[in-house]
Amino acid sequence: MDIITQRLKLADIDREKAEAYAQIMGCAPEDVELIRKGLVASDVQFDEGEESAVSYITTKDMDRDSEIVEPGGAVLDDYRKNPVVLWAHRYDQLPIGKNLWIKQDERGLIAKTKYAKHEFAQTVYNYRKDEFPLAQSIGFIPMEWEDSPIDVKGCRRRYKKWALLEYSDVPVPANPEAVGIAISKGLISPEYIPVEEPVEKEGRVLSSRNRTLVMAAVQQMDEAAAALRELLSATEPAQADEPAGETVEMAADEVELKAAPEPEPAPAPALGKQDLMTVLKDALAANRVNIAGLVDEAVARKLGKVTL
Repeated sequence: MDIITQRLKLADIDREKAEAYAQIMGCAPEDVELIRKGLVASDVQFDEGEESAVSYITTKDMDRDSEIVEPGGAVLDDYRKNPVVLWAHRYDQLPIGKNLWIKQDERGLIAKTKYAKHEFAQTVYNYRKDEFPLAQSIGFIPMEWEDSPIDVKGCRRRYKKWALLEYSDVPVPANPEAVGIAISKGLISPEYIPVEEPVEKEGRVLSSRNRTLVMAAVQQMDEAAAALRELLSATEPAQADEPAGETVEMAADEVELKAAPEPEPAPAPALGKQDLMTVLKDALAANRVNIAGLVDEAVARKLGKVTL
């Protein structure tokens, strides 16, 4: 799996649900864990008329944490009461769609997602349909598990019974290029990227967070350059202006020479993508680099809004 596993306390997100599962599992609400795991589906099927997608949301394969989530152990009763599909596990945002069905085959669980009609949901659907990298991530509560199963070499833990709470379309945190593209398309903001603790390193280096921000900026500048090239190829130069200096005014019986009016000062240019490129080049020229500090407040929040 090309996505980072998240482990949370369910009580920090939904105390009431944590208490309900604590009674079922015979533990304290603080001990009920919420785990999020995802995969990048490579065989998604789209129905453009219905604006839906069918893909795996989890498989029986061992993930990068040496764990297996058994598809046959899924408890779907709770989820089917409210089968929403979220964006990046954001409970505070409008869902991007709803689940129509979940089926199991020999590989894993397959889900059909129908996307909502609101603008952001349509953006996510089209982004996914255009084959930009997105992952499917499940949020679940482990109910029964087996540590170091002897029948699977290298497996640290196998979840034998688990309750699905929701699943989401998410960017791919382990892939900086994927996150950079998602930022440039306006799907996420730089705040989505986890902040890393500073680490002293030798030579010219960039952290994964800073590299992602730079990738997002480069992506947007490339798109701007392509749009400008298209504009130039589709237009012709304007006719030359009248020469500056003296102008001729015709009176009834005389010719009067007058000085041309002084041109009005040009307005101050707005921040453009070329300015952003200059900032990034200057920063990269230094031996110690802190792109996040340079662009976080002044530029990064404007990545999807800067105009030329």
